[in-house]
Amino acid sequence: MKVIEGLKSGLGYTWAALCIVIVLATFVGFGFWERTLAEGTGIHVSPRFSGGEVRQVTEHNTYQTRLHRLVFDGLVSERAAGFVQIDWVPREKQSLPATVEEEFDIDGDGSIEIRVRVDMVAGKAELLRRAPWVLGADPLITADSERILRIQLRNPRK
Repeated sequence: MKVIEGLKSGLGYTWAALCIVIVLATFVGFGFWERTLAEGTGIHVSPRFSGGEVRQVTEHNTYQTRLHRLVFDGLVSERAAGFVQIDWVPREKQSLPATVEEEFDIDGDGSIEIRVRVDMVAGKAELLRRAPWVLGADPLITADSERILRIQLRNPRK
């Protein structure tokens, strides 16, 4: 009987020690496990939240302009309405200029569809539309030192 009790006790302590190791490995390696599991399943953040993949980066003296792809993604098919996102990101230890004025070919066909004038200090954006499927601009978003503008679009294919 003493042998069985000793075996039970030894197995119990071994199991407890393994559980501690597993818990510590889980918490210490949480970022690794999170990335590995997400990449393995192919899960990614919806473009409706992230703005979609960056399609074009324009370098300026103190900042970058990032133009994202057109987002009409829906659950089953393309939606009738969507948006395009534009980010203005300052370079390291730099700041954005007080005003920025740029033109964009948002669909990649070689013609300018929008002209944007952004007052970075006041946080206001003016939009000049040159295509009928460009609807209007959402309010300018400030995230840390970046400025983000989403322009609402009607899907020209629908």
